[in-house]
Amino acid sequence: MRKTRLLVFALPILLAGAVVATWVSPQNALASDSATNISISPLTFDLSASPGDTVTNEILIRNSGSSPVVITPEAEDFVADGEEGQVSLTESKSTYSLASWIQLGTGQFTLNGGQQQRVKFVIRVPGNAEPGGHYASVFAHLSPTLAGATNGSGVGQKIGALVLLRVGGDAKEDAKINSFSTTKTSYEQGPVGFDLRVLNAGSVHVKPMGVIAITDAFGKKVGSITVDQKNILPGATRHFTASWTNPPAFGKFNATILALYGTGNKQITAATTFWIIPWKVIGLWTGIIFAVLVLLWLARRRIKNAVKAFLDKK
Repeated sequence: MRKTRLLVFALPILLAGAVVATWVSPQNALASDSATNISISPLTFDLSASPGDTVTNEILIRNSGSSPVVITPEAEDFVADGEEGQVSLTESKSTYSLASWIQLGTGQFTLNGGQQQRVKFVIRVPGNAEPGGHYASVFAHLSPTLAGATNGSGVGQKIGALVLLRVGGDAKEDAKINSFSTTKTSYEQGPVGFDLRVLNAGSVHVKPMGVIAITDAFGKKVGSITVDQKNILPGATRHFTASWTNPPAFGKFNATILALYGTGNKQITAATTFWIIPWKVIGLWTGIIFAVLVLLWLARRRIKNAVKAFLDKK
């Protein structure tokens, strides 16, 4: 039976390059001590290797609080959970599994307040490893006491790093745009919001680099937006957003997304249209013009008599 557990820190895969993440859960034993503050860095490893290689790295675990915490380093596979970058730990083995290749250099230890410790991990890639992506989390299993760590009462208290490993060979790189649109079909004014969903139909994670080009009804380019890069795991769909903050005041516009991904910079593209119509401004001026016309119509006799009197004097 497939067992999954939502990783409590739900690290977005896009956080490659981030330095430190601080985790405090209000629903676990550690939360009762406000002085407990555990962090880990780096958050993401994006690695490459060939079958038969050995790759060595380390994580840094820091206790910024004042209370000691028992740390048990562990490794477990993960899968994408939703479209926003969350992941779930899983005990189920698949073609993308990595945890069984990881050997941790440290067993259980106590980390006192203000201390930090480096934990080395070694990835031994089998000689017959399947080309493509393999994914696991190297994490610290936390417990406020040694007894809690031993009897398993600390289940769910975890903070960790994501390890994304690409094994060289004939991996399939295939991304598709599932949808591309604005958040509304018409806007009164900026900003204009864009929603993009990209499916990774390949066998290795990809990180598309996209630009949205915007043209007016006459085909003239009036703006461009860069879409933030985010990793997409195989079989997962990732949601991207972008915003055009200073659009023109009125008109119909066309937006085209061009994204490059993979080692060969493959292209995917899609287009959408939208309007910017300042209804309040139009309504205000329409009301003013209508009011002026009504006043002129009501005063037409007086105006006519005034004009006639003016001409008679001449």
